[in-house]
Amino acid sequence: MAVNYAFPMLNHQNFRQVYDQSAGSVIALDGQGVIVYANPAAVRDLFMDLDYAGRPARDFFSGPDKEVLQEEEFTLEKEGEPVFVLVSSANFTDTNGLTLTYWMIRDISALKKKEYLLAYLNTATEELSRARDTKGALAKISQLIVPKFATWFSIDLIHDGRLEELVLAHEDPGMIRWARTYREAYPTDLKSDSGAARVVKTGEPSFVPQVTEAMVRGSIKDPDQLEAILRLNLQSVITVAIYHKETITGLISFVSSVTGQYYDEADLRFAQNLANHIGLALENARLNEQLEHTRVQLESALSSGLVGTWTYDMENDRFYPDQNLARMFGMPYEPGGCSRAAYMDLLHPDDAPLINAQRQHPVVQGGQYETEYRVIVNGAVRWFFARGQTRPGADGHLPVFTGVIVDVTERKAAELALKESGELFRFLADAIPHKIWTANPQGQATYYNQGWYEYTGIRDFEELREKVWDILHPDDRPVAEAEWPKAMASGQGMQMESRFRRHDGTYRWHLSRFSAHRDAEGHIQLWVGTSTDIHEQKENEQRKDEFLSIASHELKTPLTSIKAFNQLMKRTRDEARLAGFIDKSADHIYRLERLINDLLDVTKINAGKVVYTAETFVFSALLRESIDNMQYNASHEIILESAADVPFTGDRLRLERVINNFLTNAAKYSPDGSRILVNNFVEGDSLVVSVQDFGIGIAPENLDKLFDRYYRVDNTAMRFDGLGLGLFISAEILRRHQGSFWIESEPGKGSTFYFRLPLPADNTPVIQKSTAYLDSKITINCLPAEHTLEVDWSGFQDLASVQRGCLLMLDYLSRNHCDRVVNDNTHVQGNWSEAVEWVGNEWFPMMEKAGLKYFAHVFSPSTFSQLAAKKSIDIMAGIVTTQYFTDLELARGWIARQPRDPA
Repeated sequence: MAVNYAFPMLNHQNFRQVYDQSAGSVIALDGQGVIVYANPAAVRDLFMDLDYAGRPARDFFSGPDKEVLQEEEFTLEKEGEPVFVLVSSANFTDTNGLTLTYWMIRDISALKKKEYLLAYLNTATEELSRARDTKGALAKISQLIVPKFATWFSIDLIHDGRLEELVLAHEDPGMIRWARTYREAYPTDLKSDSGAARVVKTGEPSFVPQVTEAMVRGSIKDPDQLEAILRLNLQSVITVAIYHKETITGLISFVSSVTGQYYDEADLRFAQNLANHIGLALENARLNEQLEHTRVQLESALSSGLVGTWTYDMENDRFYPDQNLARMFGMPYEPGGCSRAAYMDLLHPDDAPLINAQRQHPVVQGGQYETEYRVIVNGAVRWFFARGQTRPGADGHLPVFTGVIVDVTERKAAELALKESGELFRFLADAIPHKIWTANPQGQATYYNQGWYEYTGIRDFEELREKVWDILHPDDRPVAEAEWPKAMASGQGMQMESRFRRHDGTYRWHLSRFSAHRDAEGHIQLWVGTSTDIHEQKENEQRKDEFLSIASHELKTPLTSIKAFNQLMKRTRDEARLAGFIDKSADHIYRLERLINDLLDVTKINAGKVVYTAETFVFSALLRESIDNMQYNASHEIILESAADVPFTGDRLRLERVINNFLTNAAKYSPDGSRILVNNFVEGDSLVVSVQDFGIGIAPENLDKLFDRYYRVDNTAMRFDGLGLGLFISAEILRRHQGSFWIESEPGKGSTFYFRLPLPADNTPVIQKSTAYLDSKITINCLPAEHTLEVDWSGFQDLASVQRGCLLMLDYLSRNHCDRVVNDNTHVQGNWSEAVEWVGNEWFPMMEKAGLKYFAHVFSPSTFSQLAAKKSIDIMAGIVTTQYFTDLELARGWIARQPRDPA
């Protein structure tokens, strides 16, 4: 049953006042399942203009025909399209004894779409993997895609500088004929710099989420062509490249012509994954055709003299090759035999010792031998298969050695190509961000892609196969151990969400799916499974639920107080007390307004709809004005100790909000303090503001979480109100001004909040030599004899300066053949966290490829700079040997002690 709650002090009107402010959809049902209430979000997002009041919920929601217990999935139709929602249910009984069922409704259409696309991809992959006729498999795939996923679907291969059609699909055969006529009249120009030609040149996908008539008219000048394209009613287009190894061999295009049906990033990723699988299938088809050609060639060779025979008379040391063998080895035919050495001299130098050793045993002791070796024929290397045996000599004579030789050069070439194709499959499997495995029909693992080894930290296949069940979270293991045998017995596959232990001991949520690959008779040949990391998605869902709970509480508190004061105002006749009640009610209204404004600002930020208006103003004037405005209602004395009278160009109103937020937080989190100190100064190419309080402080482990939009430090969550959105909004405003902010804090003593805004800078190199570099942000000194690069970073850093400096380090390390770095951050100020992902994911692998083995990092005094360094190095953990230091000389000593490769 649904959870039941009784609230003897509240009625349903109270609940609706709260839910009216909620961003999530909420409806209330009476005992017969009839809708008696819907909050504004539900009206806007679910019902739109529909008349819902007094109608059963089942008129709108299609799903399980039973009571909603905790969570159930439903669908409803919105603008002609199904919307998938997850419904949570609770029964509330108010002070009047009236019980209503409240449905809290979340839109899960995006998640459903990802599952839908993954199922599409799995089906397509299965079709391709088991198809002997690749073109037939592609035709089946096109039937899956058209019309459900695309109005038009095409595969074109590049041949002689032009596109050749492989697949062209539309549900109307007449439209396919029209399209082929159109393509003949207007072939794609692969020399242009737009559309499909740009995809061929760059490999980057062409993705137009929403095609407008203005776009079409702007790109097509021919009136007849324009008229033809406009009739198609194009809505959305995706074009991606097909690869063979590193070469683009074709294009795949998806076109939607259904009004309102637009592609998104999930569709783009599906298109790219499908292109990879199709590229691999086409390459396998090419190799299969090549192998078939080789088979025909071999039969032709057997019938046309490409098989040679020979006899070796050991007693007389005479070698008798037949005419075919002589021709195959490029030697003249001699019916009377020749010296064996003349043929042995043609053996490839790397194969001759092995062949002589293999022949020795059957020559001396009798028996057979088989081998393959290379022969240099007229300067070219050819492969041969040889089989020989000894025949006893007559009347005490030495035995005779005979054999046959087959030219297998073409087969060896095909085998090499097939091997490369298998390596390509493993490369693709290792490149995707999923964990992939295969197992035999009995369920024993036969392959794990690189994602498994990187995640678990295990390097050996047998060890991973033995321990793979151990990485499951203990709470999830019983379910997996029970369901996996059932799936194998039924052959139907399964999917489940479970937690896997990473190499560092932490558990992360994964969505795992596996299914059986069958042969033409339906027998299982292979199990294929994928596991996708969904940890952030699970955490975000949990975090949003927690946030909604906090928001509900925070919004309800001022509403309850306002209601209470309104009741007191109705009852009192004392004008003095009435004025106090009015003031207190107004304070709670202001507090409620502030909470709602924060929520609205976060919504605008996430939607990318915040508009910034730049103007030039004197920054110190803005700072003084903000302090004066805050001082009127402040319980603390706000002291401006220093201010820089410099002009700055930015959005004055939004920067004023950042200052107000810093001052408000300083007062809120120092309730026992009396002063707030503000300083403003210019440091290099940066304008810096600091706000210091003398309050509760923030523990180091909580500093790096402070900017998360739904996070509030645990030890203050119950003492101070608010939704924790102010710092997130401030961070976004500063980011849009290419600025940043950071915090220095000590629990029990207070915090200093800093933010920085960039001023015009000059990063012209002061020194630029082959082994040294110096500008205002970075100093690089190469010590070639020690194979060491010493780097000193200075001042405030951001994404652009970090990337520029890191690429300089890469260049100097590579050119001077260094394998170790002393990275000194002692003089770094502030926060460069926006560069963390790039440093860890892109730059460190580039440095490793260039030869980096040892990395000594000297911490900045700034806590936030330390956090950024640790995160970037954690991302690349295991790539290079890394050590942290707080002293430069200790770092130099550690680097000097690391082993060197022999010269």
